[in-house]
Amino acid sequence: MFCIVSTINMMMEARPECITELCNLLQGQFPSQLEITILPDRSEEDDNDENYLYLKDGIHLGIHAPNIPYLAKAFRNEYYTLRSLLNNKTIDENHLSWLEKRLWDAITCLLLICPDHATAWSDRKRLLISDELGNCNAFYSEIIFLNLLFSQHSKA
Repeated sequence: MFCIVSTINMMMEARPECITELCNLLQGQFPSQLEITILPDRSEEDDNDENYLYLKDGIHLGIHAPNIPYLAKAFRNEYYTLRSLLNNKTIDENHLSWLEKRLWDAITCLLLICPDHATAWSDRKRLLISDELGNCNAFYSEIIFLNLLFSQHSKA
């Protein structure tokens, strides 16, 4: 039990930056267009971050294509780590809702670049209909997410 709680506490502090950035971009006005492409060079004042990953302009979200392998690995690692923690039956209620929210964010990021991940879809469905997230607002948000996803991955 101590090992799991300490692992959860450690994960609360250490979230991959790429997931945090993408989740922040998905807040507020949710984008309705997704492009995985070579993003244009940033202006000189933003040049302190040479290896940027995303660009959001209004309803458009761009993901820098050369970083897709790095992002896919980071998203998968976070997803599988959180999934294994959630499947452990000794998690207390204090950490459960936090863990489900964090898993939801990891699945969202993963599906944006790997939409054929069947296990992630299954976990997303389970979280969507659970008591924590299963409300009308969540279903409406899910339709908006699917619309965004299908704008890039029409066969997903």
